[in-house]
Amino acid sequence: MVRRPSSYTRLTLSQKHKLCAKAAAVVAWNPSDLTTWTTREFKTATPVGRSTVRGILKRKHEFDEVPETQLNQKRRFSAVFINEYKDWRGNGTVTGARVLSLAKITDGVREGTCRGWLYKFQQHTGLWFSLRHGESGSLDEAIVTSGRQELKKVVGQYHSRDVYIMDETSFFYRCELRGTLTTGKGEKGKKQSKVSVTVCVGSNADGSDRLPLHFIGKSIVPRPLKDRNVFAELGVTYTRSAKAWMTTTKFCEWLLDINATMKEQERNILLLVDNVSSHNDSSLVLSKVRVHKLPPNTTAALQPMDQGIIKSLKDMYQDKKGDAELKKFINGEKYEPVDLYNAMKWCAGGWKSVSDETIRNCWCHTGFISMMDVRYLLN
Repeated sequence: MVRRPSSYTRLTLSQKHKLCAKAAAVVAWNPSDLTTWTTREFKTATPVGRSTVRGILKRKHEFDEVPETQLNQKRRFSAVFINEYKDWRGNGTVTGARVLSLAKITDGVREGTCRGWLYKFQQHTGLWFSLRHGESGSLDEAIVTSGRQELKKVVGQYHSRDVYIMDETSFFYRCELRGTLTTGKGEKGKKQSKVSVTVCVGSNADGSDRLPLHFIGKSIVPRPLKDRNVFAELGVTYTRSAKAWMTTTKFCEWLLDINATMKEQERNILLLVDNVSSHNDSSLVLSKVRVHKLPPNTTAALQPMDQGIIKSLKDMYQDKKGDAELKKFINGEKYEPVDLYNAMKWCAGGWKSVSDETIRNCWCHTGFISMMDVRYLLN
């Protein structure tokens, strides 16, 4: 969300000087007359308020003593100047202290100026603090644009419902949220659990079909999954690798399962995957699945899963996990760390809770599939 600059009208030193001179020359004018004259004379974007005029006239002695050279000096410091600095620095970080330093250097703002001046500057320029998200700021725009055009040609050969994406993410299922409500002054942090598995998340472009979540752990049969059929119970699949990562062998096994599913549905699909060494299907002959890798060094911008789908899934998981723990507390049960089976159950429930609209919006955010195409198919 972009904050709009304040509607407050700021007059320059020269304009304030002219206003004071006009008030002295035409004594009969009241503040209303001076307000109308000021707005018309200086062609301000918004009408000048009477309180602004009164405040200037009360301090008219300050503007009478201003040197002529300073009256004609234009203000150089603005939000535009800050953006120029960020571009020069390569999207550098701008803090409040740096804004004050820039103002002192460029406009001669007096020493001792601090948060009050900074707050007012932010109010009238619309400047505000924003966290950086993702890694798209590190990408080469030319490479991303070229990759997007390439994907448009490939994707254009299929209906949106037949275009799929798959991505893997580390799933630290015992990690707690960083923030909490508390009655004290502060909450002590604690070391987060590093117990994790890899989960593969996939869906088509219109959100009408979500591939079963595919978990990769280190154990052949983890104790919580013993004597359980997780596909029948939860609609997810589980396999193992030495480091709980996706490998070429595991990728090929997963692809064969997807190909068998599409064969049953009599569908031909396009499957987009990241350009990594483990996504190697050269040894396979797939009759229903065409695998296409995303262009190198474009994942942060062109991978739909990274645009918010995986983030939404993990948020939903935390909601399910929190609800289950609260229920245990109410029932007087002893707290126990999350086991893999419950983590998979809550994750599967969270995957169902991610809205179709969220999935569609994340696909369209990449730019190689348009919302027009998706809406046409949905209608």
